[in-house]
Amino acid sequence: MKKVTTILAAILLMAVGAAAQKLSYQAVVRNSSNELVPNTALTVEVSVLDAVGTVQYAETHSATTNENGLLVLTIGDGTVTAGTTVADVDWNGAAIQSVVKNGGAVVATITSPVNAVPYALQAGNVSAMSVADLLALVGSMTDAEKEQLRDALGVTGGGSSDPTTFVCGTSKMVDADGNEYETVQIGTQCWTKTNLRSTKAADGSAIPAGGSTTSNTEPYYYDYSSHSLPLATRGYLYNWPAAQLVCPSGWHLPSDAEWTTMEQTQTSMDVTGLGWRGDHAGKLAGEGWNSSTTAGAPGNASDPDHNASGFSAVPAGYCNGSSFYSAGDYAYFWSSTQLGSGYAWNRNLDYGYASVGRYSDYKGNGFSVRCLRDAEPGGEEPTSFNCGTSKMVDADGNEYETVQIGTQCWTKTNLRSTKAADGSAIPAGGSTTSNTEPYYYVNSAVNPAVYGYYYNWEAAKLACPTGWHLPSDAEWTTMEQTQTSMDVTGTG
Repeated sequence: MKKVTTILAAILLMAVGAAAQKLSYQAVVRNSSNELVPNTALTVEVSVLDAVGTVQYAETHSATTNENGLLVLTIGDGTVTAGTTVADVDWNGAAIQSVVKNGGAVVATITSPVNAVPYALQAGNVSAMSVADLLALVGSMTDAEKEQLRDALGVTGGGSSDPTTFVCGTSKMVDADGNEYETVQIGTQCWTKTNLRSTKAADGSAIPAGGSTTSNTEPYYYDYSSHSLPLATRGYLYNWPAAQLVCPSGWHLPSDAEWTTMEQTQTSMDVTGLGWRGDHAGKLAGEGWNSSTTAGAPGNASDPDHNASGFSAVPAGYCNGSSFYSAGDYAYFWSSTQLGSGYAWNRNLDYGYASVGRYSDYKGNGFSVRCLRDAEPGGEEPTSFNCGTSKMVDADGNEYETVQIGTQCWTKTNLRSTKAADGSAIPAGGSTTSNTEPYYYVNSAVNPAVYGYYYNWEAAKLACPTGWHLPSDAEWTTMEQTQTSMDVTGTG
């Protein structure tokens, strides 16, 4: 085992007992090669300093990192070496200093100001904090405070969508441009409450402005700038290739089936068919619609069920390149499910119809985009999925072992699914090559359970099941960086 020389620490301050204030301390331990150090016994000397650096309280712990290099201890349960109890500490301007030793050698000294942890001072004013209280506390934070807490805890990825802090209807989704979106719970699903207006894909790369360009293969966004609704309400319009990219990590463009699931919560009618179906359009409609007297229509704002779902659809219209249409009259939304080479399923609302349209349209058209929050990995609750023990299941029902690498959870074997996440078939490529249509390929000379299938990039984007995604370039780099101390951000 290499000598432990560095440690990345995170401190969360809260009351964990009714009799005395305590602090939950967590740290991820790495060696000089930036490798995680699992299952290693360490000594941690913890001191709470006052505003001028004088020790108010100190104690010593013997602790062992887990299989992921995580060190967990509770300050207040150690052997006291200075002061009396943690409850006597004056937290105003205080800092926590930890000295980590491997054997008798000091390998790291970390000093963390208490004010670097949002709401730390509140811990002195409560005797116990339930999970519900903690979630409410996090939900009341500003985005900057949440990021500060995430930094202090060493949490990466997911933004405000992290499952430990995200509460649908209270928390917001944040796109790659930094725009925030309110969210709404509809049945078991969590949706964005406004249309997307990001100019970037989830990985931070720019999506080109379409101007007068129409394409069903290259991504573009379009600005209906003459629309009466402000951009923050109407959002941009996206062709289907761009719609596939724009939802941030932890969210996705809803499939045709997921749209149907949402609609079915709003009507007792069958909405699985084609064309105009159901009587629930008004329940999905927000502001900005042209007036209608039809019961249940989006334009009938006086209907008692108007926007009962909270979905708040607005009539952003649509475009085909430089021509824009139907402001105030129609809303069109892409799904992720395609139909043939040039078409994909969508949903549309008309200001004077109580029904919602389910049609397929040309992928080059510009429609609005809503994002749907990912399910937990494998569709399981966060308390039941354990990376390294639980398995991922694809749309064919194949199971895949998982492995925790740093803060990320990866599949341990290559995919061999013949279906997209929504259950639609991915065509077998055979001898066909395409950079626009999805195909998978089978090497009959090898065992697919070991080697998996091959996918072109269009198919690779579709094959991961709900709750999982094809990793971005940045996510690959994050994983690689856990395995080496060298810089792996370059090319070649």
